[in-house]
Amino acid sequence: CDPNCKRPDPPHCDHGLSVVLTNPGDCLPVYQCVCKKDQCPVTTKPSCPAYKKLSVTPSECCDSYECVCHCQNITRTCPPGYITKTTTNDCDCIEVTCTPDKVCVVDAVVYQVGSRWEEKCKTCTCTEQADRQTGLHIAQCVDPVCNQICPL
Repeated sequence: CDPNCKRPDPPHCDHGLSVVLTNPGDCLPVYQCVCKKDQCPVTTKPSCPAYKKLSVTPSECCDSYECVCHCQNITRTCPPGYITKTTTNDCDCIEVTCTPDKVCVVDAVVYQVGSRWEEKCKTCTCTEQADRQTGLHIAQCVDPVCNQICPL
């Protein structure tokens, strides 16, 4: 070997390809980029939020995964008794969340906590107690107490 011979630097390999010396022992090294699937970084497919979708970038060797923005702006109105909150996420997608207000809702009518009303010959009150499932307050209705003799 000529000691003054300029030895080439190994190339930079992209897309998960690895540098391999194809002529070991020879004076002038020859490098090549080859795919070694077992040397690909162990990447698990990320779980993406609802407003993003999984994108696979195929390459010569190692595929890469990423979550990319995928807005589906749905106009959503909250039912009676719920507070509508509109936020914009990191993809500039508009998200609407419905949070229960501190009220009772009976037949789509909203009543404040502590309020009383008559319904179907019963006296109803919007209580301080909240329903675990809906988050709305519970209406309690009782038969009215008569202080006089009423004709049937």
